[in-house]
Amino acid sequence: KAEELDKKLKEIDKAYKMLLKLRNEYAPKAKIVTHVYDVPKPRNKAYSALWVKKGPWIYPAVTKRKIPKRMYLPITRNLLSSFQNLLVSIANNSNGKLLVAETQKTLRPGNVGDWRDEIHPTEDGFERIARIVYHRMMDAEPNLPKW
Repeated sequence: KAEELDKKLKEIDKAYKMLLKLRNEYAPKAKIVTHVYDVPKPRNKAYSALWVKKGPWIYPAVTKRKIPKRMYLPITRNLLSSFQNLLVSIANNSNGKLLVAETQKTLRPGNVGDWRDEIHPTEDGFERIARIVYHRMMDAEPNLPKW
């Protein structure tokens, strides 16, 4: 529901603004680097490692609500685009204190070469995301070693 999304985005906005306030108080020279989530395709694939099995996360929510499969990806894309737009807006008003690594559209939604399970990238997918985040970190700290 749109009102639930708006409520959650306001909570996230408040949390990031509190983070910036704390940064101003305790580490005024620091820059915060964050990222946006890439868009996963809801699927019935859990995370599994050793004896731990978690998830799936999005798939049960869309199936419980009887959402047609053709809508899974557009809904997920809308949610995460809204999150991305919020972070970019906060960053644009932070006087360079918050930097956003825009990682959406790095991975192919639902592609098994990019996604290990429903929401976690493969090693290759994570490498591609990490490279983008690291380059954004280099914007904050140019003396970091080259990737």
